[in-house]
Amino acid sequence: MPTYATAVVYPGTCLFEGTNVSEGRGTTQPFETVGAPYIDARFAPALAELGLPGVHFREVRYVPTFDKHAGVPLRGVHLHITDREAFTPVRTAVAMIGTLRQLYPDVFAWSGDFIDRLWGSDALRRTVDAGEDPLTLCEPPAPPGRWAGEDVLLYP
Repeated sequence: MPTYATAVVYPGTCLFEGTNVSEGRGTTQPFETVGAPYIDARFAPALAELGLPGVHFREVRYVPTFDKHAGVPLRGVHLHITDREAFTPVRTAVAMIGTLRQLYPDVFAWSGDFIDRLWGSDALRRTVDAGEDPLTLCEPPAPPGRWAGEDVLLYP
């Protein structure tokens, strides 16, 4: 990974590997930039309206040199992290995927069942395809005391 910012956003944007959206491979900012040939001027403002914490979406245009859409001009967004503590990479990527499905239902697509392997089940794909809010899949986990007994926790 070329930068610290790449490592911060990677846990979420790697989900784009399971879609027809470029996750920025073939650029100098992989996983910090996502785009596709069908994305238009509506995407960045729609993401801004979500009010996701710790991130600003800057509209970009780029041409990846390899991987998905190599040599094709793409439009998309660069994720600019404004607050590392508030930023939630997986929740952000899930919201982005839901927004892509809403804005571009006829062209957004999954890469086979790869998203199911990345997510760990078919829940994300089924939720997005049904037009439901995928952020419900990102509810905060229970505090450690609620899912494991004291005998299991190394540091109670």
